[in-house]
Amino acid sequence: MQDLQEAPRRRRSVACLDTEGLRRLEESFRRWVDAFSTHRPARLRIFLLYLLIHQSGAKLNEVLRLNTSQDIDWNARCLYFRTARHGRNASFRVVDVSRYGLEAIRAVVEALIRTGHLEEHLDVDAPLCGASFTRGLRPAGFPGAGRT
Repeated sequence: MQDLQEAPRRRRSVACLDTEGLRRLEESFRRWVDAFSTHRPARLRIFLLYLLIHQSGAKLNEVLRLNTSQDIDWNARCLYFRTARHGRNASFRVVDVSRYGLEAIRAVVEALIRTGHLEEHLDVDAPLCGASFTRGLRPAGFPGAGRT
């Protein structure tokens, strides 16, 4: 028991991306989306999820619950993350999105609408989404992107 208490705790260092790293990340996703035309709609949906997470700071599960026709306010440039969906107890938090971020989100939403692949809810299997994020990162050479 004493050995456990004396063992040094290891802290994992967390790498963060700077502005250039974030730019490369988004560019990597854009190349990944365009790589295969037969998979483009599915990849666009994954890219939309990435943009929503990146631009709002939301968690994946929050973004997966978004209603694309109600929870994106194009005029007010914000997203509504609802914690309760119906009735008197409906509640939400509002997240402002930059003009650039909203334009990027709108471009992907419009591309999905044109191809008939935008659904009201972004219900994508979370593990599949994570694996797709990893595949989108591989071309940019991000650490850990080759594990799946």
